[in-house]
Amino acid sequence: TPIKSTIADRIEMRVDLGHSLAKANDLEQTSFGYDFRYRGETRLINFDIDASTSSSETDPSSTRVFSNFSYHRFLEQLDWNPVGIGQLERNDELGIDRRVSYGGGMARYLRDTNQSRIAFGGGLIRSFEDDAGSSETTKDTEALVTMNLEWFRYDEPELDVTMAFTAYRRLSGSKE
Repeated sequence: TPIKSTIADRIEMRVDLGHSLAKANDLEQTSFGYDFRYRGETRLINFDIDASTSSSETDPSSTRVFSNFSYHRFLEQLDWNPVGIGQLERNDELGIDRRVSYGGGMARYLRDTNQSRIAFGGGLIRSFEDDAGSSETTKDTEALVTMNLEWFRYDEPELDVTMAFTAYRRLSGSKE
């Protein structure tokens, strides 16, 4: 993977803002998205946040916020590299006041060429969830498996397609 010469050139950021209003039912929606990516010789740092609110005459207002942080450390001696993960979520429609998750695992590039990249990984996540209307906190331990697929082309027209798949399996949980 080519690494750019300055720190500023190694950073990619994107900000999305949106607002819509449907007059028929007075549905109003606002959205915000932010993505940050830093790729150095020995590390990859990703942070993203996706938030939206909606309200209408007939339905109650709802808010959804999801943020994700990941830190990948590349080790020369190993094919598998350590990954740290942190997530924060709120979703009124699902009744989640707050869900905090953190964990880690290992990841590996199965393919890494000038046109495509395929990464596979797995690990453990610990989650703490506060549900709306409940004074109890749910604590879960989950296993996860991830697959990231990327296709890119540097010629005109430039192309960059990324897909990420993550499957979670609950291993244990309790209400305390």
